[in-house]
Amino acid sequence: MFGTTPTDSTSSSSFLSATTPTAFLHDNKRKQRRIRTTFTSLQLRELEKCFQQVRQNFKMIHYRNSIIYFEKLSYQ
Repeated sequence: MFGTTPTDSTSSSSFLSATTPTAFLHDNKRKQRRIRTTFTSLQLRELEKCFQQVRQNFKMIHYRNSIIYFEKLSYQ
């Protein structure tokens, strides 16, 4: 009754490995998948326009800041 058989030790070791704190934490760390947003063609075109404008503005700001830095100018 107190002795173990090979099948008992195998099942108990798999039980122990499944209930260890690291196994428990690993299962809880899984992120829930986010639902992806689907855009229409028109929405995608509008988003692309906005991103292009932001990109152009960023380039202009970067260019302006470079000139100010290298010419030792100040904002006015």
